[in-house]
This record gives sequence, C-alpha cells and structure tokens, in this order.
Amino acid sequence: DKSLRLFKNSLIDLVKDLLKPTWKEGRMSREVHKTVVKKVVDKITGTIRTDHIPKTQDKVDHYLKHSKTKISKLVQAYVGRNLKKGS
Repeated sequence: DKSLRLFKNSLIDLVKDLLKPTWKEGRMSREVHKTVVKKVVDKITGTIRTDHIPKTQDKVDHYLKHSKTKISKLVQAYVGRNLKKGS
C-alpha cells in the first residue's frame, strides 16, 4: 500500500535521525543500528490500524511531529536493550 510505504519511509528517516548521535559516537554497531530501526518501525506500524495510517506527506509529518517524544523514548529503550546484548 502506497500510504504505508510513505509512512514507513518517513518513520525510518526519523528513527535514523534519532540514532545519529549514538551512531556518530561509535557506541553502536551497524547490526545494532539496523536492528533498532527495524524493530521500532515494525512496532509502530504494527500498532497503528490500517485505516489510521496517515495518507499524505503533510499528515505523516504532522503525526511524526506530535509523536516524536514517544518515538524517541521507544528508540532509546531499544538502543539500551540492544547495546546491553552486544557488550
């Protein structure tokens, strides 16, 4: 579905931006980075009902802007969990 792909791609970009500081500090392997991005995107897209997925770029941006704090906490939780596994 086109709107799901649009939403997922925007979500992936946001998650990568949130991971950038940890990545640049060299505290995360490529595998952990990929795992965190995949798990966060799967978790979020899995919890949103199909009819609630934003359909346009404007609506996607609006959703991500208002959900950024929650998404950031989720990213940090997965980072913490995966960095502990990796060490």
